Amino acid sequence: MNFISNQIENNLSAPFILSENSIRIPHLNKLHLFKCTYDKNNFHQSLFKQFNIELTSSLLNSLDKRKSEYLAGRYCANKALSQLNIHNANITPGMHRAPIWPKGVLGSISHTKSHAFCAVASNSHYTYLGIDYEELMTEKIANEIKSTIINDAEYSLLLNTQLSFEHALTLAFSAKESLFKALYPYVGKYFDFTAAELTYYSSKNNHFELILQESLTKKLIKGMSFKGWFKKTSTHIFTIIAE
Repeated sequence: MNFISNQIENNLSAPFILSENSIRIPHLNKLHLFKCTYDKNNFHQSLFKQFNIELTSSLLNSLDKRKSEYLAGRYCANKALSQLNIHNANITPGMHRAPIWPKGVLGSISHTKSHAFCAVASNSHYTYLGIDYEELMTEKIANEIKSTIINDAEYSLLLNTQLSFEHALTLAFSAKESLFKALYPYVGKYFDFTAAELTYYSSKNNHFELILQESLTKKLIKGMSFKGWFKKTSTHIFTIIAE
C-alpha cells in the first residue's frame, strides 16, 4: 500500500518551500495528510507574515533552525486544514509545545531538518491521531540508544525481521513517537518509551501494533492495543496511528 501524492506547484515567491504534496493513504480515507520540503537556509522571519502564520512570543528568541521547523510545520498544518474547509487557523503551541487544534479537529505535526508533515481529521472519524517522520538510524546510534527505546521482547522481535536492526529500531522509535502524539491530548504529560511495547510489525503489509504496558489514564489502560501503518524510504521512516 503506497502513498498517492498530488504534486502542487511550488510558490516561486517563497523559495523556503521547495515542494509540497497532498498525500492520501488509501485505507485512511478520512484523513488529510500534507507534506512539504523546505530549505532552512532560505528562512527569513518575514515568511511568517507572508504565510499568515503567527510568530509566537515563545519563538522570538529561538534559533532560526527552530523557527524554520515551526514555520514549515504550521505551513503544512494550514494546507491540511484547508481540506477540512478551515482557513487561516492559528495553531499555537500549548503545554509541552503540543499544537492547539480547532474545535472538532485532531491533528499531528512532524518535521526533520528538511521535511515537514501534518495530518488532520475530524474527531467524528478518529479518536487518536499521531504521526512521526524519522531519519533512519545508523548502526552505531541504534546500539547506543536501544536500551532506552525497547525491552528484551522487542529486541527479539526486531532481530527477526527483514529490516536491518538499526532500521527496525528506527521504526520502533517512530511508532512510539506517533503513539505519544496520539495519546498526549488525553494524558496531558510525558510518558516513557517503556509505556508501550511493539508486539508486531510487517514489512509486507507495513502495519505495526503497540500494546500499553501501563495505565496512563482511567480509559487508556494497560493491555490496550493500537495499530499503525508505516512507510520506509531509503533514508526515512514515516509512521502513523489513526483510529
